[in-house]
Amino acid sequence: MSGYMEDLHYQASLFESSYGDGWREGRKEGREEGREEEKRAIARNLIGVLSMEVIAEKTGLSPEVIQRLIP
Repeated sequence: MSGYMEDLHYQASLFESSYGDGWREGRKEGREEGREEEKRAIARNLIGVLSMEVIAEKTGLSPEVIQRLIP
């Protein structure tokens, strides 16, 4: 293996051991937060068009959360 490739492997292992788990966990949390925000945005658009029950059923949000989204 060339010195360059060995260096890349070394850098990757440093990253993995130092940041790997936290980086993955952060990405997972970020995606979950993004999904929740998307659900709230959809619910805001449906308020006044559909009933609270239907919005809750389709978005998975609780009626209490939807109620707080009403302007």
